[in-house]
Amino acid sequence: MLTGHAYARAHLLTSAALSAMLLLKHDQLDDDQREKLCSLHKLIMNEQCSTDSVLGDTAMQQAMTTIANLMDEEKKNNQTESSWIGYMEQVSLMKMFLYAERTGNWTLYLQCVRRMLPYFHAAGHLA
Repeated sequence: MLTGHAYARAHLLTSAALSAMLLLKHDQLDDDQREKLCSLHKLIMNEQCSTDSVLGDTAMQQAMTTIANLMDEEKKNNQTESSWIGYMEQVSLMKMFLYAERTGNWTLYLQCVRRMLPYFHAAGHLA
């Protein structure tokens, strides 16, 4: 049974694996985009740039747009793929909420809470 940090890591790793499978299935990124994303990853890991500068990079924005389009396309294929895409979106929302909370970004925090409200309601957390 997973608890605590292991539970959260399991969701993050599952979402990352599903994203990788989605990109491999469609092979939408060319070699230049892959190299640029790898270099951005190295810069972040070495703490040589901020996440805001990476998110503003054109290669990152193109990759995010490509992944969003692929996810929308896969949602339409069948029920199983649609549920996995929904899972990935929930994990992404969780990561965005944690980022907003840790950086003190009040606007992003409120956006995340607004997007979480249907899940709270479905789970019966009304008070």
